Amino acid sequence: MNILEILSITRDLMLILMGVFAILILFLVIRVLLKLNRVLDGSIGSIKRSSKNFEVILKLILDALVKPLIPTFTFYSGVKAFYRAINKYLNRNS
Repeated sequence: MNILEILSITRDLMLILMGVFAILILFLVIRVLLKLNRVLDGSIGSIKRSSKNFEVILKLILDALVKPLIPTFTFYSGVKAFYRAINKYLNRNS
């Protein structure tokens, strides 16, 4: 296992940990907001507003976390495939 593989694995683990941490923070914020909403106003209208706010917050978080990761993982997969192809070509010609 070389240093590039170790760095790659470390980077991937950090991305996963950051995603998990962001999701945990999201659930904590939602729980606090829902408790605060119940304390301030327990009506059906406010629950509907909370659920709408939850949808908006979730969409923002997903847009902020998932959409930037897709090109990153695509690029990473492309680089990995290119690296394997070059190694296969060089080993075949050796």
